Amino acid sequence: MVFIASLTSIALTLATLAWVAPTSIPDQLVTTMQKGGQQQVKDLDLNVLNKTKQRLWYIYDKRNKIDNNFYSNSTDRLQAVMFSSDGWAVTYAPKYSKGTEKYWEGIDYQGTSYSVEKVFVDHLSKFTYVKFAGDGFPFISFENWNNLTEGSLVWELSYDRNVQHVLKNPLNLGNEKKYSIWKSQFFYNLADAKVGDLIINENGAMVGLIDKNGSIIYGWMIDSQYASILQSGSPNYMGVDWSGYMVHGFTKNVDFTKRLSGFYVESSPTSATSSTVGVGDLVVRIENKTLEEQDVSRQILSAPEQFLATVFRDNREVEILVDKTKVQ
Repeated sequence: MVFIASLTSIALTLATLAWVAPTSIPDQLVTTMQKGGQQQVKDLDLNVLNKTKQRLWYIYDKRNKIDNNFYSNSTDRLQAVMFSSDGWAVTYAPKYSKGTEKYWEGIDYQGTSYSVEKVFVDHLSKFTYVKFAGDGFPFISFENWNNLTEGSLVWELSYDRNVQHVLKNPLNLGNEKKYSIWKSQFFYNLADAKVGDLIINENGAMVGLIDKNGSIIYGWMIDSQYASILQSGSPNYMGVDWSGYMVHGFTKNVDFTKRLSGFYVESSPTSATSSTVGVGDLVVRIENKTLEEQDVSRQILSAPEQFLATVFRDNREVEILVDKTKVQ
């Protein structure tokens, strides 16, 4: 049986203790600081800190071993986060090239070594997924994205860093007037964050990983795909092929003026009919939830395979059941 990140954590099943043991700095010596706001520093609970560190792994290139036994503290390595009990982890590896994984090994927080069974890159999220041999691993849970807003406290974490950040308004990094509704355009950016570091909330739930631009690659993209990853070993993004942009405005009726916000559909594989969404429709709600400009991609990718779309058309709202298709 495979346990995934949305379930209760189980005890760690240890393999034979390896001869490779990267140094882990004691918690009392971990660097703690605050970035991105004026709020008072809030210490991360030590139990949360230690529990989360048990989900952190290092990935080493075995060709860099000293005397075939040890790694130098200066050796290049990737930090990975375990998200399933049967060995699936995720890392950020922008320099990864196919084939190099045959030289990789994973080292857990106790210095135990594990071989790598499979690696693939998700080109949408930019996550690199790694399957380690073994099972019974402690794994991380995912943040409820609805709880994150401007001003939320998050922590940047590695074995030797513990940095508090305050989230500011996400930035529009898409820079596209017209875009596919399922493609993320807005990202939280953390000043001075270290590439590849884990971002968590105060309970140790994963918010994401830091990319080379200092932006958070969102953990919900893993959370939305883990069933497919565990079953088939690859992601399977399901969405809709609507392209357009978010608009905000008003519509005037005889008796009232109504404020409207939504996604204006400029291209669609279907026409605007009583049962399909088409060009000129304004999508205002998904599953009866108002579309949020900064979160519309998650609303689409996380929606059921058949979802209810509410569109504004001909000065009235129309409800349409939409079937998702594979997107990439």
